[in-house]
Amino acid sequence: MSREPYNAAAVSEVSGNDSTPDQTVPLFGMTIVGEGARVNRKYRMAGPTIVRAVMSRIERGGLRPGERIMPQQLAQRLGTSSTPVREALCQLVGRDILIERHREGFYVASITSTTLRALYAAHGRVVATMLHRWHAGARLAESASNRWRLFSAIAAGVDDDALAGMERYLAGRLAVARKHEATHVVQDTVARDLIPALRAGDATTALEISRDFHQDCEIAASQIWQSMVER
Repeated sequence: MSREPYNAAAVSEVSGNDSTPDQTVPLFGMTIVGEGARVNRKYRMAGPTIVRAVMSRIERGGLRPGERIMPQQLAQRLGTSSTPVREALCQLVGRDILIERHREGFYVASITSTTLRALYAAHGRVVATMLHRWHAGARLAESASNRWRLFSAIAAGVDDDALAGMERYLAGRLAVARKHEATHVVQDTVARDLIPALRAGDATTALEISRDFHQDCEIAASQIWQSMVER
């Protein structure tokens, strides 16, 4: 069955995002065009928007590690068909955020406290590398309203696809901890303190802020993990 052409305008109307569609990428032997099929603004939701919806539920704790995701039910909830939902879930499988079990469906990937600690450490190293390349003239997105969006904005500002990809992967793996992280890590001022340092090109101060935050997360990893697995 042939795929209808990707409609960027329709995606913008549904998602509120006026960015250009992503490039064509291969995924598990199939080609995903702009991460989604053509979107009808009234009845369908674009692939990237579905990914954001699932990630938002994971970050808020609405989907826990090991919890099953039913594509058909998710499609009904989002007012779309199951095809773009499955494509979006497959993208998250490729990022190790979900797993797919044969004849069972999709599940939020489980994680151990040791892995959680290692992910925070790895993310801290990636951010440190990005900050070493930061300069006052680098562009900082206005949407960087919290620390994790800010880390993503830093990746965009240094204009390094490899670093941006690593940051996106690690941040995605850590999404399951986001809600619980806020309880155990007292670092509410990270974004507030980082932004002026970045705009001034003060990489030394920015590195200190990022280092303190990631170290606190590493120390609290066991507590964060315990909160995640408690029902």
